[in-house]
Amino acid sequence: NNNNNNKSNIICNGHGYCMNGSCICALGWTGKSCSEKEIIIKNKSTNCSNDCSGRGICVFEQNNYKCKCVSGWSGESCNLKLFCLNDCSNNGLCLHGRC
Repeated sequence: NNNNNNKSNIICNGHGYCMNGSCICALGWTGKSCSEKEIIIKNKSTNCSNDCSGRGICVFEQNNYKCKCVSGWSGESCNLKLFCLNDCSNNGLCLHGRC
């Protein structure tokens, strides 16, 4: 409902959504409330594995370069497609391979 969307926007600073009491941040944002902008590496081909396979962004986090994958993809270079059983039977959102 619209009230839940408004609550998620407030809790997650408009840069993510709330699931089970935690913020799931959009690409480029991090932190418990999605309020911290990630350092995106422009020349990711020299820093991140396989240029993140074109399915993510390269960020510098905890003294390491790593790929942050778009929804539906995982792995060190965002090369693993995540699937949900029966696509969650059209009753939910498939996130990181789970309904």
